[in-house]
Amino acid sequence: MDTDFGMNLHLLELSDNEKSILRCLQKGIARIEVYKAGGYPDRVCLLSQGGTWLTLQVRCVDIGPRFEVFPISVSQNRPESSGMHEIDATGFNGPCVITILRKSEWTTPCTEEEKRGLIGDASNATIQHEGSPEEAPEGSVTLDAGIDIKDASGGRLLVATSMFPYALCVSGCDFSEIPPSEIYEFSLL
Repeated sequence: MDTDFGMNLHLLELSDNEKSILRCLQKGIARIEVYKAGGYPDRVCLLSQGGTWLTLQVRCVDIGPRFEVFPISVSQNRPESSGMHEIDATGFNGPCVITILRKSEWTTPCTEEEKRGLIGDASNATIQHEGSPEEAPEGSVTLDAGIDIKDASGGRLLVATSMFPYALCVSGCDFSEIPPSEIYEFSLL
């Protein structure tokens, strides 16, 4: 991956294959399963009305020293695992609109005050930030960070990557933080 941060051109987006897999959800969702690792959701498995399973989870991309980002990934499978919790899929059995959520992330050097609170050598310490791509500074990385699914009756499922490594934010899930929808740029699938 290109790591020249002189311009804000770094884009980690879903592949054409991943977008194609997501399109199977446009006819509706029959089942929603959320899997938990530690204290947070780490993947969401969705069964389309057509019988196709797909999994949303986080992948890690190292950008540079002390800077990694976690875009969403989509695969066509359903891994067997313990720790599954089901979310009610009632209402998602008709046509659904799928939107890709895009955000930017960047680092800034820690202030002297912030460095005093750190353990170890803080001379090159940085803080990682997330925000809207249109507000992101030069040197940011823009990534597809989640999806928003809406059905005709007003039901909504938002699944997005968290600032916690490998964790997801999932709406309607009692062990998930609330996804901060104001930081995203929304793009119809």
